[in-house]
Amino acid sequence: MTVTEMHTAFRLHLDKSTSLVGSPDFLPEEIDFWLNEAQDRFIKQRVFGNNYRQESFEQGQKRIDDIRNILINSTTIVLTQSGLASNVKECNLPVSDATSPYMFYISSFLSGSGAITMQVKNVVQYEYITEYLKDTMNNPYIRRPLVTFYGDKIAFIHGDEFIPTTCNIRYVKRPKKLVLGTPGTYETNTCELALHTHSEIVIIAVSLVVENTESLRVQTFEQLNASKVE
Repeated sequence: MTVTEMHTAFRLHLDKSTSLVGSPDFLPEEIDFWLNEAQDRFIKQRVFGNNYRQESFEQGQKRIDDIRNILINSTTIVLTQSGLASNVKECNLPVSDATSPYMFYISSFLSGSGAITMQVKNVVQYEYITEYLKDTMNNPYIRRPLVTFYGDKIAFIHGDEFIPTTCNIRYVKRPKKLVLGTPGTYETNTCELALHTHSEIVIIAVSLVVENTESLRVQTFEQLNASKVE
């Protein structure tokens, strides 16, 4: 669905059809804003499970299909020694990648000497990583590497048995900004997400607008359209 088609659907859902109203209440730039807001919210709902099905990514086939077009498998990235501890290797996240800028982490695997590869286990919150860092008093046994994040870096905590040298990251990229006019840098006239998600994004955008304008319709709008936002 093109952004032009999404604008039309947006107006129709708000009873603001240009065929019926000579001067629409919303400027194209305003509709662009709400569509992009809805697109970001849609992605977060699909990745983290805060949707009415309570299913996050890979907990259902639809969740996988919803974001398949923006799911990226990175090229091999060389790791460097981290200043956090001797048993931590790290690299920069591809947040500034020109074609696929990083948005959300999904998974990763590491490679070491001798063509040994290993899937990374759990994400460790940064405030708890001291339990796993090697120092003069602590040498933890880590069977499968752990991962943590700080700043724009991803860090892998490993044991003595496996020392990684490179990593491959699977992540959700930041989608291109939706614009009705001529696309600029990292902008598009056509939503990048799978076609079946476009109407759901429009529904979310309309819901956000109705809520923002504090209309009494918000009390019924979510119920009427819940079946369309899966």
